[in-house]
Amino acid sequence: MINTNTVEKILSQKLKLMQQFCELTELLQHALRDEDMQKINDLLDARQRVINHIDELDGQLADYRPALACACPNPVNGNRIGDMRQVEEKIQECLMRARELDWEIQETIKQKYQGMVKNIGTVRVARRAETMYRKKAASRYGYFVDKKK
Repeated sequence: MINTNTVEKILSQKLKLMQQFCELTELLQHALRDEDMQKINDLLDARQRVINHIDELDGQLADYRPALACACPNPVNGNRIGDMRQVEEKIQECLMRARELDWEIQETIKQKYQGMVKNIGTVRVARRAETMYRKKAASRYGYFVDKKK
């Protein structure tokens, strides 16, 4: 028999964490636009903690998955199982939203990377040009000692 209360609690915790993950991903997107590196690092750490917690909950849910798949709706637990499946659908929606945001973040990072590579190339060319222009030539002032005499 499935302990539906436990499964419901785990699923509701997972849904809250997935919503928090989506919020963190949106904040990460804004921080990336603002190029606030400290905030980006903090958000990435927070997202990793949420992912770790979700993994723990998934491990707990793994014990109940076979029983949930075989569960037949009945007057005692029919509505609860339907409610749990709705929560799982909401979790999937959050996951898809986070995936879309991650894709947008990756595109933004690629664009910024390409811009940086271009800027670095420009700096290298400028440095070479300056080095060539300002090359130390032989000193005009000085003296020459002829040792042969």
